[in-house]
Amino acid sequence: MQKILRSLGLGVGISLVSCSASPTSNSTSNPSAVLIPQTDVKWQSIGNCWAYGALGWAEAVILADTGLTTNFSESYMTYRHFEEQLLAGTGKLETGGSFQHSRVLIARYGLMYEGDFLPGEAADSKSLVQEKALAYIEESLKTGALATDHTPATVKAELDKAFGFEFAKVEAKVVRPTAIKLGVSNLWERMQEMTAVSYPNRKMDEQDLPYFTDTYPNSELEVHRRVMKALIDKKPIVVNWFVDFNALSSQGVFSTEGLEPVRQGYHSVVVSDFTAAYVDDAGTTWTVPEGPISPEFLAKALERGHITSLIVKNSWGGAERPDRPSFVNYSGKSGYAKIMDNYAFGWFKEMKGAPDDVEESTTPLAPEFKGSIRGVQSFILPKGY
Repeated sequence: MQKILRSLGLGVGISLVSCSASPTSNSTSNPSAVLIPQTDVKWQSIGNCWAYGALGWAEAVILADTGLTTNFSESYMTYRHFEEQLLAGTGKLETGGSFQHSRVLIARYGLMYEGDFLPGEAADSKSLVQEKALAYIEESLKTGALATDHTPATVKAELDKAFGFEFAKVEAKVVRPTAIKLGVSNLWERMQEMTAVSYPNRKMDEQDLPYFTDTYPNSELEVHRRVMKALIDKKPIVVNWFVDFNALSSQGVFSTEGLEPVRQGYHSVVVSDFTAAYVDDAGTTWTVPEGPISPEFLAKALERGHITSLIVKNSWGGAERPDRPSFVNYSGKSGYAKIMDNYAFGWFKEMKGAPDDVEESTTPLAPEFKGSIRGVQSFILPKGY
C-alpha cells in the first residue's frame, strides 16, 4: 500500500507542503483504490474530444458494472454528427460538441461497435478515416457535390465516399442504448441521469469567488466533495476543462506554477482518480494519494478535504505519441493526464478566438483579452451526487 504523506499545516490551502511519515494504524485496514478502471486510451484525429469523452464514459460504466470491455465507435458518432449538419444545409462542418450533444445523437441513432462500423480500425488507437472524411467533406462543400446539393441522397452518397464504405450495409448493427443492460437499469437511463455541475468559474468585479466555504451556494468545496463522493463510489464522471499546453510537463502533468495560463482550447475527458488533502483536529495536513487507500482516509477527505489533483483518461494517444507527453497512472497505463489543483481550479485568461476544441488550435490567438475563467468549466456527475 502506498504511504500516506502528511505535513504540519496552519490551515486548509490549495497548495500543501508534505513530508514523509508513517501512516497511522487505521490506514492499513481494508485498502481500496479509488482508481476507476478504463478502456484503452485512444487518439483523436480531429476536434471531437467530446465524442471520446462521452463514449469513454459509457465504456467505463459498462466495465465497472459488468466487467466487460467494450469499444464503441467514435467514428460512427462523427458520421452522424456530420450527417445532421449537412442535412441542415451547413456550408462548413463543425467538429465541436458536448456530452449533452452526444446524448442527443445516441438517442436518435444509437451506438455501434468499432469492429462493426470500421473493422479496419477496430484495433487502432487513432482513426485516420475520420481525418480523411473531414477533409473530403470540406472539399465537397467548396467545390464538389455538396456545394449545391444537400438532399438526403447526395448527403448519404458523399458520406459513404468520405468514410470509404456503404453505410446501408452495416446499419443493421446499430445498438440501442436501452438494450445494454446494467443491473436493473440500462446505459440510456444512466446517461439520462448525468447532470452538468458548473465550477464557479467567472470573476465578479475582479474579485475571487468565496473560496472553500460551505455557506456559498454551489461553493468550490461543495463541488470538490461531490466529485470525490462519485469517484469513491466508483462512478465514472466527465470533466470539461481548458487547455494551455505551456503548462504541460514532460511527465503529462498540467500545472500553472510560474505561469499565467491562457485558454488555448476546450477539452472533455473521463476522470479516473483524484488526490486530496485534509487537516485533522490536531492541525496536521494529510494527503490522500493515488492508488490503494483506506476507507477511513477516504471518508476524512470527503468530510473535510479538497481535491489536489485530477487524473483523467485522455484522448491524445499514449506512449505511441512522443509529441504529446502523457501521465502514467497508478496502474502503469500511459495516455492519462494529471491536472494539478493550481491549474484545474486557478484562473485562466480567456482570449478572443479560442477554439471549441484544443485540436483545432492551429493559429495564434487574437491578443484581445476577453475575461477570466477557471481551468475546469464543469463536471458531469450521476444522479445523487
